[in-house]
Amino acid sequence: MRQFTVHHDDVTIPIYRGGQGRPLVLCPGLNSTHADLHELIELLQRDYDVVTFDLRGHGLASDADRYSFKAFLSDLVAVMAELGDLDRAVRHYHAKGLLPEPERDHSGYRRYDAGAVVELIKIRILAEAGVPLARVRELLQADEVEFAAAVGDIDSRLRAEIRQRQRHRAQIARLAAGDNLALPPAVVEYLDRLRAFGVDERIVQAERDGWILLAAHSPERVPEWIARKREQIGDPQLTDFFLSLSQALDRTADDPPLVELAEKLAAYLTRLAEEEGEDYVDDTDIEPPLVKLMDELAFDTVPGARRLIELLRKRGWTGWTKLERGEPSTGCRRDTP
Repeated sequence: MRQFTVHHDDVTIPIYRGGQGRPLVLCPGLNSTHADLHELIELLQRDYDVVTFDLRGHGLASDADRYSFKAFLSDLVAVMAELGDLDRAVRHYHAKGLLPEPERDHSGYRRYDAGAVVELIKIRILAEAGVPLARVRELLQADEVEFAAAVGDIDSRLRAEIRQRQRHRAQIARLAAGDNLALPPAVVEYLDRLRAFGVDERIVQAERDGWILLAAHSPERVPEWIARKREQIGDPQLTDFFLSLSQALDRTADDPPLVELAEKLAAYLTRLAEEEGEDYVDDTDIEPPLVKLMDELAFDTVPGARRLIELLRKRGWTGWTKLERGEPSTGCRRDTP
């Protein structure tokens, strides 16, 4: 730890500082010195910028003419002011009228009494809790009942923020941990079935990303949607479509296998719509902005997807995430198996 001194109230106080992170000031108790805290300091230095010192008349600090609780508090304030950040904050509190500026001693140092130190601690705690300084001023002037009620409100807000942060942490962890934590088990099972069929991982990834968006937007609808998907994936023709798409991913736009795939998919969708009804083909009822986002995800992940959509449009079907029936272009027809 590096060592320096502060001269205050005719006393020389040694200060010791080391570590990394947010500043943390350790104040030794009476009849003890900073050396008595060495084991605790070594542990805290891993996560904090630890600052400690010797009180007047203790350790390497010089003797003083007076010893009292008020004098020891003034030593603590002098040390904290020497750190810089607190000194700037204290000057700001003075400027805002939160803390009266005390008189200075003959050495030019501000001398804070015990009451000022207590007020300073209150201000710092409230400010660090996110209370606006204008509100801090009101609370410092409030009676005990009003102050207690305000502290209760602050505590409730902080608890709500903590719960929100915990939810955010859980969401980030799920995204980083892969399918099992990012998605419901039924969706994970569906994705694993695609992999087991031999579907290209790029297609599985596009499906996965789409389900993440759906689960975040409408989690209550996921069981309904995935039940329909699991039913559809049991159809050998749909499975064959996924496998054919896997083989056609890196084909050029007008490569016969991609055109053939569009013919096959259009025929399958037409048969499904005629047998089960068009609502069966697409009943997800997803809002247009989300549909557009999911389409873009698929187009960015699956090569050839955009071209496949163009070929399907000519054959009477539009969309990727949300399939809708239209009129085929001239020269194309709806084939049914």
